Amino acid sequence: MPDSAFNATRFDGGKYTAGLDGESYWGHAFITGLNRNTSNFSASAHYYELGPTFRADNGFEPQNAYRCGSFETSYTQHFDKSPFLDYINWSADATRKWNFDDVKKDEWVDADLLVQSRAAQTYVHLQYMASDELFQGVKFKRHLGGARRPQHEAERRPEPHRERQLRAPHRALRARHGRAARLRAHGQYQAGRPPVPLHVVQLHPQRRREHGGRLFSQSVFWSRLSLQVSRELSMRFVSQYNDRWKTWDFDPLVTYRINSLTMFYVGSTHTYQDFDRAEDGPQGWTLADRQFFMKLQYLFQI
Repeated sequence: MPDSAFNATRFDGGKYTAGLDGESYWGHAFITGLNRNTSNFSASAHYYELGPTFRADNGFEPQNAYRCGSFETSYTQHFDKSPFLDYINWSADATRKWNFDDVKKDEWVDADLLVQSRAAQTYVHLQYMASDELFQGVKFKRHLGGARRPQHEAERRPEPHRERQLRAPHRALRARHGRAARLRAHGQYQAGRPPVPLHVVQLHPQRRREHGGRLFSQSVFWSRLSLQVSRELSMRFVSQYNDRWKTWDFDPLVTYRINSLTMFYVGSTHTYQDFDRAEDGPQGWTLADRQFFMKLQYLFQI
């Protein structure tokens, strides 16, 4: 947006301009809540609002001019005498958000179930969310449940070096870029394992795949190689390939750490991209971005 168009933008019902033209105005923010917590049960209700003219002098506020009310509850049941189950936790929350014109902008209900087993530290996490959102004048609602986002996740740790992770969330996400907001099914599959010890060398492989219908489809392959040369000196090398953008990232790092507050490290980031001459100008794999950095930190005792 050009500066002239931005300066002419008005807010709070047209009372004020967005440009830096010397205007002054007051803003307000308000929050209140009620909480109840016991050893295995918790419940809370909150209400907060940010006025149309609210600004934060120090901090980050991505949005104002809205009111929001929410309720959350959680219960945990422990199985101290069970040889198989450790605990089961369920939680639920409901939230509604509307603007200062009393137009409902978003509401959702979320339910979670977490089952923790004693066997091999295995857990299963199930989540379901139903939401109803108004974005750019478009109502995002599917059937009676709104935009449904089921998600499931499992992790197994029989031994520290044999851990396995599997995540497969499926959800309906809003495509907020482009000419018009759209709703598309989105699935993500992620699998990985923890460090594989080879004396003092560790390898962290991971693979993630996402698909979003016709909007995008991508696979990300990520790995980290760590080498502990001595108690103080260590090296790390991270690499990642993204088939959607056809990029390779290489990030080496060398660290000399005497303690948690006295250290020196130096590293760099390198991004190579497979360009297409017809679209990008260059042809083939080319260094697209590179950065070097270093840090020296020392703890003084007084």
